Amino acid sequence: MPEQNNKVVDCQDASWAPKSVKLKGKLVDALRAVEQDKHRCFWANVIMRIPGVYDCKVDKTVTQVKFDENTEIAVRYQNSDEMCELLIINERSIKELVRTVKKLGGVVHAELQPPRAAIQLSTLRSPKFKALRKSSAAVRKGMKKRRYTKPSDKGHRSGIGRSHMWHEEVER
Repeated sequence: MPEQNNKVVDCQDASWAPKSVKLKGKLVDALRAVEQDKHRCFWANVIMRIPGVYDCKVDKTVTQVKFDENTEIAVRYQNSDEMCELLIINERSIKELVRTVKKLGGVVHAELQPPRAAIQLSTLRSPKFKALRKSSAAVRKGMKKRRYTKPSDKGHRSGIGRSHMWHEEVER
């Protein structure tokens, strides 16, 4: 695994990186996928097959890709909806992922898009957002943490007992 680095830029700010990337996932990528691994999940396997890609890390909403032209800086992309759905399935079960890819005909299409304005690094690191985070932290500082209340304490049924057994006939 390449050494970790904290230098990250959005794809709009990286001249060496494409602005969007079309992906074509195959059944082979699903079979090689590893559950709950950001570097070896289904979409990471697809991205690593692209020529010129050095390393990648796939999260649920954002993907970071390092290219051969500049291996020091990771480029951020926003995941398409198709990617997000299959990432959730990938985290649950590889068998379910393989079944889903087979249902889709063995080939899945998706796209890495430029991040929308709300999640761009220039927005998140701006002085306006830093001030907003500080003010919200100050508001929360004086608040008490809410105590967890069990549903049975609120008067809801527990779901345990003979009346909740769906597989047996209840005798009356």
